[in-house]
Amino acid sequence: MYDNGVKAIFAAAGGVGTGVITEAKTRVVNGEEVWVIGVDSDQYADGIYEGDKSVILTSAIKKIDEAAYQMIEAELNGEFPGGKILTFNAENDGVGIPAENPNLNDDTVAKVNEVLNAIKSGEIQVKTEL
Repeated sequence: MYDNGVKAIFAAAGGVGTGVITEAKTRVVNGEEVWVIGVDSDQYADGIYEGDKSVILTSAIKKIDEAAYQMIEAELNGEFPGGKILTFNAENDGVGIPAENPNLNDDTVAKVNEVLNAIKSGEIQVKTEL
């Protein structure tokens, strides 16, 4: 994909992501400007290639900590939803980007947060069915 001019790859494909990160590091060290968008957790550290520089532009994270907190809170309140299918998304803080994004400028982070808030408020609707 990088050979075809792609500048950033979002590799939500398990172990394939490790290969994409390795390839991006190699290319950056050789003078190319390419990026990876991490998946599931903040992968910034995985992309470090020189000092504290990373090929990870940002990461799309699943906030497992938030889900665990909500379930503990529900249990403590006698409202544990055992046996039910729960969906964690932008509306209930189940997904997002890392709090720290060294490779994104402040304007970009502000725009991402603006869109995230529009999703939370219902102004932007995200389809969940295929």
